[in-house]
Amino acid sequence: MILGISRGLPLALKTQLGAREWTMQDLRPQLKLLSGQTLVILGFGAIGRRLAELLAPFDMNVIAVRRTIRGDESVKVVEVAHADSVLPLADHVVNILPASAENHGYFDGDRLRALKKGVVIYNIGRGITIHQDALIDGLKAGHLAAAYLDVTDPEPLPPDDPLWTAPNCYIPPHIGGGLHNEKERQILHFLQNLERFLNGKPLRNRIIYKSCPGVARIE
Repeated sequence: MILGISRGLPLALKTQLGAREWTMQDLRPQLKLLSGQTLVILGFGAIGRRLAELLAPFDMNVIAVRRTIRGDESVKVVEVAHADSVLPLADHVVNILPASAENHGYFDGDRLRALKKGVVIYNIGRGITIHQDALIDGLKAGHLAAAYLDVTDPEPLPPDDPLWTAPNCYIPPHIGGGLHNEKERQILHFLQNLERFLNGKPLRNRIIYKSCPGVARIE
């Protein structure tokens, strides 16, 4: 979706499914290259690190926000306490925050309004981390250019929920991590970890709970 939105693909699809007008002259002036744009990732675990790797060829300015800076990150990193200093710089915000009492409604109206006009938000973490009414307000006002929500609150999202009809809001039904052989891959992963456990080796993708309630990280 980062690539698709930058190249106007959702807007072109709407035209194809609607009036089928040739909107080249309208769309092309809106298209942007990712090169030089700033993307902020909230939550720099395994998913965030992989995303940064995939974005590297596009020459973006990637900034990650994480609880603890380890020093081996491949991109610029700031601690969570300083997130509000980098979020207003973002052209794209990828939210991978986990569900917790601390993160509930993290993107409230004030934080959304503090973002740069024209920013695109992608939520692939948990639906409760974004105040959805405030998100709708930002989209309707044109302050937010678009939102991609692979997660919502609640799920399934009721058919009459206003998110469905919010302008430039794209909602796949929580399929970002799905694939055709998902169960087979999970079984294989379990068996590989079982072998590691039996041989006294570190397990892969451990979920480590810290003393702070609701805080976890995946290795």
